[in-house]
Amino acid sequence: MKQNDYYLFTDEKPGGSSTKAVSDESEESDSSEGSTTSSSSGNSHEEDSDDSVLDPNYTPVDVNSRNNQLPDELLELAESDESTVDDRRKVKHSCQTKKQGKKRVAKPEDWHKNKAKRARNSGTSYITSSASRKKFPERKMMPPCTQKCRLKCSTKISEDDRNKIFGDYWSLKDLQRQRDFLLASMVEIKPKYRYVKENTTRNRSHNNAFYFEINKEKIQICKLFFKATLGINDRPIRTVLQKRTMFSGQMITEDQRGKHGKHAKIDDKIKDGVRAHINSIPRIPSHYCRAGSSREYIEGENHWQTCIEIM
Repeated sequence: MKQNDYYLFTDEKPGGSSTKAVSDESEESDSSEGSTTSSSSGNSHEEDSDDSVLDPNYTPVDVNSRNNQLPDELLELAESDESTVDDRRKVKHSCQTKKQGKKRVAKPEDWHKNKAKRARNSGTSYITSSASRKKFPERKMMPPCTQKCRLKCSTKISEDDRNKIFGDYWSLKDLQRQRDFLLASMVEIKPKYRYVKENTTRNRSHNNAFYFEINKEKIQICKLFFKATLGINDRPIRTVLQKRTMFSGQMITEDQRGKHGKHAKIDDKIKDGVRAHINSIPRIPSHYCRAGSSREYIEGENHWQTCIEIM
């Protein structure tokens, strides 16, 4: 099969000189191709080695001298960018050093005892701030006195007027103003006669008449109707009468409970001793907090033992 292919390629019979010539020519062509590839590869390496191969007049340019040849505007822009970056770093560093933790702000209006006080003064349901956590229902207007009342209060004041008085009283939402309302609704009456027992020095106390103002007219009512309309008991009335007696018929300007200024205080020497003990404990900054954190932690595993030894 090889000889037939060879004959087709040469178109001559075997044994002639032409066959040898063809083979010699093929060898020469192979050798010439090899030389050309080697020379081309060598030339490519030489061409890639430096730009001076293509341009014999090429001269390298110094980078520093090239930067000097930049326009002045570009140089000023680059310098301004560097300055702004430095300024930002300085500002960031100063912010990190001055940054402190956010302290909580006291909000007395959100305290549980103050919420309970406002609810109690407004007549709504509330839960006491004591440990018992007792729940009190909202204030409601109670039934009036019966028809057997000597003053006939139910015939003088209608239910709509009672509801209005009830709403006006609890809408004050202030204990002092509610006491002023009670004081303005009571009038002291001296008894016309009194029975004196033998061997006693006790005199009969003064009576009090109760009034509601309807359409700028004062209408006298009984004590039961007065309490039922306002939804209160005897205690606020008794408190107002005691304060009126103590202050010559005038209410005290403001409730002074908790405002005596004699609260228990801790001595400053004790506070300074506690601070000195805390500062004597060896501490280290935490590696897990942020850079601006001021928290410190006790060093070592047996930190409780260290605190006891320092004491």
